[in-house]
Amino acid sequence: MARELTKKEKGFVRDIVRTGNATKAALNNYEIESKNKENVAGAIGSENLRKPKIKKALKPILERYQKELDAVLAAMELKNKDSEQYKTLVDAADKIQKQIQLLS
Repeated sequence: MARELTKKEKGFVRDIVRTGNATKAALNNYEIESKNKENVAGAIGSENLRKPKIKKALKPILERYQKELDAVLAAMELKNKDSEQYKTLVDAADKIQKQIQLLS
């Protein structure tokens, strides 16, 4: 079994981090010749997210984003914790944290 990510898997990891959407990431990186491209891409995306080597590749990226978001939130909290921007970033941080937990 290959331990390193394939070219398609690397692209999938890049795109899932960029889009947050496994179906879109699969559509962007796999040649899907089907009338039901969205369904096939969804299945590929779901399967990829269960692969240990993809989980291993995603986890440090998401953890880095979590740290960056936490730093931004800490800085913003000093200014205006009630702003819409602050709340949006908190939501984003929560989503990333849930993804990290799913990968563990």
